[in-house]
Amino acid sequence: MTRLRAATTHLVRHPLLRDVTKLMSGTAIAQAIGLLASPLLTRLFSPNDFGIFSIMIAMMTIIGVWATLRLDMMIPPARIADASAFVRLMNLLSMLLALCSAGIVFMFGPAIARLIKLPPETDAVLWLLPILLVANAAFMAMRALSVREGRFSRVGVSAIIRVGGMTLFWLAIGAALSPDDRYAVMPIGHALGLLAAAAYLASSLPARSLNLLRFVRPQSIGRALKGQIPMVAAVAVGQTFSVIAQRLPIFVIAVAYGPVYAGFYALAERIVLAPSVLVANAMGDVYRQRASKMMREGHSFAPLLRRMAFATFGLSAAGFVLLGLIVVPNMGLVFGIEWLGAAFTVAILIVNAAVGFATTPFDCTSVIVGARRYVVGWQTARVAGVVACSAAALYGGLSYEVFLIALVCVRTLLYLVDFIAVNVFARVANKP
Repeated sequence: MTRLRAATTHLVRHPLLRDVTKLMSGTAIAQAIGLLASPLLTRLFSPNDFGIFSIMIAMMTIIGVWATLRLDMMIPPARIADASAFVRLMNLLSMLLALCSAGIVFMFGPAIARLIKLPPETDAVLWLLPILLVANAAFMAMRALSVREGRFSRVGVSAIIRVGGMTLFWLAIGAALSPDDRYAVMPIGHALGLLAAAAYLASSLPARSLNLLRFVRPQSIGRALKGQIPMVAAVAVGQTFSVIAQRLPIFVIAVAYGPVYAGFYALAERIVLAPSVLVANAMGDVYRQRASKMMREGHSFAPLLRRMAFATFGLSAAGFVLLGLIVVPNMGLVFGIEWLGAAFTVAILIVNAAVGFATTPFDCTSVIVGARRYVVGWQTARVAGVVACSAAALYGGLSYEVFLIALVCVRTLLYLVDFIAVNVFARVANKP
């Protein structure tokens, strides 16, 4: 108990906690806005609307990996000039992929809508994909550059702007439209929230960063990528697999069980997975910035990882038990009677979210230490596990409940494997 009290006191007084608090306070307020608005949103938008929105976000996330090459993960460890070049490259790539996606929607939009089982009257929502890609890349780039600069309070405020802006748009515009015309409101609001947050972060960056962004030349981008191409390729491939592992289930659920179950899953993600991932990523941003700096200076960051792990596992154990006791028994009361069937989905995803929350802040460790093979190998294992569960659902006749249980078991096992691996990386980094 003496050691536990000493460790807790050291953690509370450590500058690390102050930076985490700056990010988490903004993120917590943002998520409180989203959660408090959820009972209104679930009465305004149907499970089908939530399902369409979730499918659009899944498509944006999967394509967005190659629209940005996930260069945002390379920005915190980079020199400021190279970081600015990566930001410019991310924005250029997103515009190029947006144009390509618009051409694909023009030629194959109806076929794509049929494949993912969008209702025929809603296939026009696919035209929002290019806008989502550009908005997502702009936000990710500005956020990564702000993290590199250590401007954590600004990043926290940007979370409030993003979630608050999109929620306000959903409520105002959704209430003004008839139920049959609301299917595009959520994707549009999501894009506007991303753009508003990106603009805020850009306006708050120091002049030296903005000046470098204005004068980035193609040769500057080439110099930034020189010697980094193998790592950039590994990150892009690994993150592609990561996004597929995260987003494939929603497509499988839509195809195998219908858009209503996709809506249940989308709501569960919104009230369980999304808040936990955002808070964990906020803690991960501080860890990434500190660990990258220590790595550049030749110091071991294993003590940093231990302090962060102490915090994340403690928060996970307390927070998700409380969430399960409050939300699951009251689904119909809180969200409306038509959402009562989502109770099981929320309950099982709480387990997924708890383990993911405790380990997600450290998943950038392999990128920081340059472990290219592990970056690709672990994400490949994640995809293989999700694909196996998906194949069993599509062709093996698994029930929806059994599919979710299998999916969460696979994810939990791989999260724990990753946490063990990153501890090894942290211990051996910078050792002679």
